Amino acid sequence: SDATADFTRLPFEGAQGEWVQYQWYQKVPIATYLIAITVGELESRDLSPRCRVWAEPSVVDAGAWEFAETEQFLQVAEDICGEYRWGRYDLLILPPSFPYGGMENPCLTFVTPTLIAGDRSLTNVVAHEIAHSWSGNLVTNRTWECFWLNEGFTVFVERKIVLRMFGAREYGLHCASGWRDLETAIRQDFGETHSYTALTPKLAEGADPDDAFSCVPYEKGFAFVCHLERLAGGDGAFGPFLKAYFDDLAYGHTDPPMLRDRYTAAFPEAAAQVDWDHWFLAPGFPAEKPAYDNSGVEQANALARRLLDGASPQAEDVKGWTAAEHIVLLDALEVSAEAQPLSVAQLDALGATYGY
Repeated sequence: SDATADFTRLPFEGAQGEWVQYQWYQKVPIATYLIAITVGELESRDLSPRCRVWAEPSVVDAGAWEFAETEQFLQVAEDICGEYRWGRYDLLILPPSFPYGGMENPCLTFVTPTLIAGDRSLTNVVAHEIAHSWSGNLVTNRTWECFWLNEGFTVFVERKIVLRMFGAREYGLHCASGWRDLETAIRQDFGETHSYTALTPKLAEGADPDDAFSCVPYEKGFAFVCHLERLAGGDGAFGPFLKAYFDDLAYGHTDPPMLRDRYTAAFPEAAAQVDWDHWFLAPGFPAEKPAYDNSGVEQANALARRLLDGASPQAEDVKGWTAAEHIVLLDALEVSAEAQPLSVAQLDALGATYGY
């Protein structure tokens, strides 16, 4: 039987001997790496007319509650990127063995059950996968050397969704955590001169692109898109450009020269200020760190300093905190761990008081 992009409800028209044949037509062209099939005992719950969560019966209701904001994420993403062209946006909660946070398979994002935290604190992963509906799925990087064109723009859109839904403070916390991850990747994992810290790394003949995989294309790519936005004049000017970029290149590929040419045509004066070769090819840290509200970061860092100075943790310290604030606090304590480690007793008190 024929099925539309709503392939999560394939029609059943009876067995033919020992086999049942299904035919699925995906009306939107996609890259082959985005094709995925899953089989299991699954139930679904509708979140909105175009969003549904699928999972094993034991977790489907918890998943439906956790991801109840999916339609709202999708609407905000459409406001940023333009029309959602895929029909449905469903989520499939996989078993714990799924090795990623999420995978943006068109129409049916795969997610890990570890996102079901019980407080909707990790649903920014869904915002990220939704953003891939434009960056990556609709407009795809031409080669794996320019993978950052998928992930850098996706992180940019993800954080725009966070900014609009949860405010500048939460946005800043997400940016700070991303920058901290980038520091670790560049300084500790690769080294500042390693080619894999370049936005567009040179993959030697026969190299496995997975060897170059890290947060660099995500966070350095995000920093570059923020740089382009700032030079263009901010969100008011860059927003229409972003929509046009996705619309004009829809159903096809992109690469760094194509981005450069389109940006130059739209913002010639700004483009003249961009050191394109340095951004694309130079290893190490981005030439410019993204600007963001630092108030939440400063509060978390101040608490870390008090704890390192011997203060006893109090429940009031973190009252009303989001998961992003806790992550920044733990990052700050980790950075200081080698020079000033907390004792086992302090760690036990921290865990008991803050719920770690």
